[in-house]
Amino acid sequence: KRPPSSRSRMTYSLSRSTPSGRNVPAANPSQEVVDFDSHFLSMRYGLTDRANISMTVPRLSISSDKVQGEPYLRENKGLGDIVVMGAYEVLSNPDVVLEAGFRFPTGNNEKTDELGTRINDILALGSGTTDPILGLTLYKTSVWRHGLDVFGSVRRRFTGGTNQWGYHFGNETQAAIGATYLIRNRLRVTPTLTGYEIGKDTWV
Repeated sequence: KRPPSSRSRMTYSLSRSTPSGRNVPAANPSQEVVDFDSHFLSMRYGLTDRANISMTVPRLSISSDKVQGEPYLRENKGLGDIVVMGAYEVLSNPDVVLEAGFRFPTGNNEKTDELGTRINDILALGSGTTDPILGLTLYKTSVWRHGLDVFGSVRRRFTGGTNQWGYHFGNETQAAIGATYLIRNRLRVTPTLTGYEIGKDTWV
């Protein structure tokens, strides 16, 4: 059975990605390739059986192999933008959970590279803006007698304006589907498939 909202929980996750670059506002004549390693620490606290608040703290490692005359590597590591969300369960089994919150600009977006040039916003640890987030999660418990639960979720982040450098990040939608299988008491495995749709960034 899924733990009730009134319980506290802490989770950790790791993801790695290589963005396609299709959302950036300019061409890529320097043949820059960007790699992201993201470590997420999530903490949740139940206010009631139906309501909880959560905070996700990311640690990012961003590297860029840039070809400009001669190849050189730029790296940026540290705290990213923290996300704080509130959630309320409006229906039970299947659970329907509404979410709302904000992504706060806690990540540094002012760092310079080895040549003294400010690292561009695509490589920055933070966005420089406070962004509202809305979400919806569906969760069905015990769909199979051996302890299989299934879930699906969608979140939409709305960019909260232009940052201090005149850069405007595109809105972002994240959707996920997955299942949780109880192997033995307190041991679960949760395969998840996640997809993103990110709007085009712009200079203002």
